[in-house]
Amino acid sequence: MTPVELSLALTPRSRFDLIDVRALTQDVHGGALDAYRRRLYVSRHTTAGFLPQGLAARLTARPEAIKSYLDLFRAMFPEGAGYRHDQLELREELAPEQRAAEPTNGDAHLLFIGGGLKSCVSYDARRSCPAPLVELDDTYKGTPRKREATIVGYNDEIEVARTTLRVPVSMHPFEAVNLKQSRLGFYEEIGGLIARHGVTKGRVRLELPASEQAASLTVNEYETL
Repeated sequence: MTPVELSLALTPRSRFDLIDVRALTQDVHGGALDAYRRRLYVSRHTTAGFLPQGLAARLTARPEAIKSYLDLFRAMFPEGAGYRHDQLELREELAPEQRAAEPTNGDAHLLFIGGGLKSCVSYDARRSCPAPLVELDDTYKGTPRKREATIVGYNDEIEVARTTLRVPVSMHPFEAVNLKQSRLGFYEEIGGLIARHGVTKGRVRLELPASEQAASLTVNEYETL
């Protein structure tokens, strides 16, 4: 059965909000996904994301559990705590017009990373738990943000290719490496694999080997500061 892709436009109600995308998809699109055993939920944002299904199921089983879970990270990364991300005069990678419009939301990015939120998760549709989109940064200068989620219904996944990327790092104990930089050739390699195998609907999974104990991956803003 051919996968089906749906979209949802979302408007958060507060800076910290939970939106059950599974229930909202049913309300907006009816039974369009009923024939599919799995659903891929995708957030196009780096301050609003999804929890893996196992964790989401445990937390949504108790009222306020997700908020209590994330409150730990909100205590670690409070709003307006002087993050370099929010010192826009230091952000030389931004054009002047970008600096004028860039929100001071460093805490929300750190919450996304620290809380284990994902931009893309796969859920077993046969389990009845919600699929909450966790919103961490709903307004900018008093204007509610517009969020967008993509939902893909499918039954099976087939791995068509696997490759290894070696990422050079310096001797500094802390470093962030942007996998999109052209010198790594990573995105070009992915594009070549997609074209070679004729993939029309799929996903790319990035994983660290089990031996890596002092590194992590995140889809978020790239900040060397």
